[in-house]
Amino acid sequence: MSSYIPQLTTNEIKAYPLACELEYLTQQAVAHCDADDGVVDGIISNIASCDFDPFTQVDSSFLCFSTGDNKTLTGYFNSHGDHIWPGWNYGANITALGYAPNETNEAANAQRTPNWLVQYYLERNADFDSATITHEGFDSHWKRFITIYDDTIGTSDPDLSDFKATGGKMITWHGTADEDIQTKSTERYYQEVTKLFPDVQDFYRYFESPGSGHCGYTGIGGQLTTVFDALRAWVENGTAPDVLPVRFNGTTGVVQHRNLCLYPLNQVYKGSGDLSSPDSFHCV
Repeated sequence: MSSYIPQLTTNEIKAYPLACELEYLTQQAVAHCDADDGVVDGIISNIASCDFDPFTQVDSSFLCFSTGDNKTLTGYFNSHGDHIWPGWNYGANITALGYAPNETNEAANAQRTPNWLVQYYLERNADFDSATITHEGFDSHWKRFITIYDDTIGTSDPDLSDFKATGGKMITWHGTADEDIQTKSTERYYQEVTKLFPDVQDFYRYFESPGSGHCGYTGIGGQLTTVFDALRAWVENGTAPDVLPVRFNGTTGVVQHRNLCLYPLNQVYKGSGDLSSPDSFHCV
């Protein structure tokens, strides 16, 4: 259901940003927060510390940005003021899923998948026009979807008691430039697990990969190739991973090697040393 939120927002105010507008907004966010980790490499390493305000770009000299463009980044609040969707991270390619209108996508229904979700899974009506959904109407759809399908596809239960009791080990990694599923949702889940299990790192560890897109296939961040090796070492030898190594070409084309930090730590440049070496960074 969250896939429909960008369309709901733009439909409400009748403003439909073009792909180039969204790309410009992403570029401005990266330029503002790129150096927070001590090095300019086209990647925002610490999303939480990025204080970019998209509304500063309203009436930009590049293009006249509308309120609709920026709301897709700041998240979604239901009609009661509850923040139920975190919005995209700065640095994610927010045009990747077809939310911007183009020669094949009409403005009010730019992305077809969430429309089908409402039509077939909730309304059970192929002719239902999802562009007519209001803010209050979406709140109702959101609740109905959870009520009907949470038992089937829900993944938000933080009680991992049975998993822990069997001696299970789990590693989760998530790219901060994921254009489909936001890291804030994964962070929220991990925090809920931590509330139930203060010793969560004894069996479950979470890492964020700066600049990596959905499943690591997009974005300019690192590709993980040793996650299974790390999991196997943890299960078979009891060696829990504190970092996960990644490699990527970055914006210069030179192969870079970094270590992903155990959440909530972030990689920061030490101030000297080879930028392509993980030894030049530490987790803080």
